[in-house]
Amino acid sequence: MKKLFLALTFICISLTGLNAQSQKIAFVNTQLIMDTIPQTDSVQTKLAFESQKWQKKMQDLQAELQSKEAEFKELQTQPGKEVEIELLQKSYQRLYNDYQETQQTAQKDIQNKQMLYMQPVIALIKDNVGKVATKKGYTQVMDNAAGIVIWSTSDKDDITADVIKAMLTK
Repeated sequence: MKKLFLALTFICISLTGLNAQSQKIAFVNTQLIMDTIPQTDSVQTKLAFESQKWQKKMQDLQAELQSKEAEFKELQTQPGKEVEIELLQKSYQRLYNDYQETQQTAQKDIQNKQMLYMQPVIALIKDNVGKVATKKGYTQVMDNAAGIVIWSTSDKDDITADVIKAMLTK
């Protein structure tokens, strides 16, 4: 019984070792790919357009705030205008709150549009990474954009250039 247990344990360890040896892991720098492919440029152009729209709206609100501030300073120099000053202060505060809300909405909108516009690009990158990895016999691919691959026995495991080449030749 003891020999059978040892034999089974040895077989399990051997199979685990064979499975680990059959794993072939590549790495890829998705950030470098995104910086290289033209699809990212079109996304950046769309985002710049969206950002300009929000920037124009923010500039208009800022100009209105400056106008109210100038009006407030003018009223302060005139005696007996306390009621108008109070109303102007309330108006200014509402406008300032609108400005802050618009700024937050703009940031959220641009983030949402960035995710929306980047989804097809990311899907395209994943598809091409999968094709190149399969062609080269890799079973897994790690993203090295954040520098998580600390050491590799071979630079051949970096398939970034092959993925870029595959994406640019389409």
